[in-house]
Amino acid sequence: MSHFTYSDNIDTASLKQGDVLKKSELLTSIISAVHPYFNSSNYQYFIILTQSCDLVKRTGSKCKSKYITIAAIRSLSDALIREAEDIATTKIERKVTQLIDEKNSTKISEFLVRLFNNNIPDYFYLHHDVSLDFVEPSVAFLRVSIALKSDLHYDDLLKCKVLELDENFQAKLGWLVGNLYSRVGTVDWVPNNIDQPAFNKMVKNQIKAFFQVLPNLSEIQKLLEKDHTSEAIEAMSNEELLKIIRNVKVPNRKEKILLRLADLITESKALKEGYDLQKLLSQIKRDPTFTSLTK
Repeated sequence: MSHFTYSDNIDTASLKQGDVLKKSELLTSIISAVHPYFNSSNYQYFIILTQSCDLVKRTGSKCKSKYITIAAIRSLSDALIREAEDIATTKIERKVTQLIDEKNSTKISEFLVRLFNNNIPDYFYLHHDVSLDFVEPSVAFLRVSIALKSDLHYDDLLKCKVLELDENFQAKLGWLVGNLYSRVGTVDWVPNNIDQPAFNKMVKNQIKAFFQVLPNLSEIQKLLEKDHTSEAIEAMSNEELLKIIRNVKVPNRKEKILLRLADLITESKALKEGYDLQKLLSQIKRDPTFTSLTK
C-alpha cells in the first residue's frame, strides 16, 4: 500500500492535477526545446498544476486546456536550505547554510510541520515512497513552473507519469495553486496516520539530517571577529570555518560573570599594586553564594 498522499490506482489513460512526472529522455527533449533552464540536474521530477477538469480529453482527443503547466520538484534539503537562508541571523549561518543557531532550529521545526501538512503557499510536500520508486523526500516549488502545449505534449507527458495524488491532496494542491481564500482540508499526519511523538521525531530527524545545530552562534561570531576580520572570515572555505568554530569555546554564564568582574576590577584600579588578580578571581569562584547566584 502506498503512502496516504498518493493514489493506489494510477490512471494511465489521462493526466490529472498533481500527477508526478519523472524526467526521462523524452521529457528532457521536450523541455530542451522550450525551456532549457529546466533541464537542470536539480529537476528530476515535475508535478502537473493544471486543473484535472481541464485535462480531460474531449472531442478529437484534445483536452480543454491549451497549455499544461508543470512545476519543478526538488529535494526537501533544497527547501530547508532556502528557509535557513531566509531566517539566518548571523554571518556564519549565511556563509555555511548547514549551520543553524539553536534558536533558529525552532523556526525550522515549525516550517517543517507546516510543510509536511502542506500549509505553505509556495510549496507542496511529497513524501518518499520506496514502493513507488520515489525514494527521496521532495518538495514541489509551485512558483517554478513552465507551460507546455497540450496538443503537442499531452501523450508524451502521460508516458512520464509515475505518481498520482490522492483526491484530497489533488484538492489541496488546487487550492494552493489557485490561491483561494478558503482552506481545503486534507488528512494531516497527526493523529490520522502517526501519533504526535512519532511526528515530532520525524521533524527532528529531518533537521538532524540536513543541519548542524549549534547554540550561541551569535556569540561564536563575536569571538571569531576578535581574531579575524569580516573579510578574512568571508574568504575562508566552509571547511576551514567549521574547523575554527568547533574549537571556539563559548564561556558559560559563570565564566562570563568572572570575565566581566575581572574587567571591572581592572578598570576600577581598586587593587593595590602587586595584588594577584587571579587569586581574587579564584576566591570569588569558590564562594558558595556566588556559585548559587550563577547556577
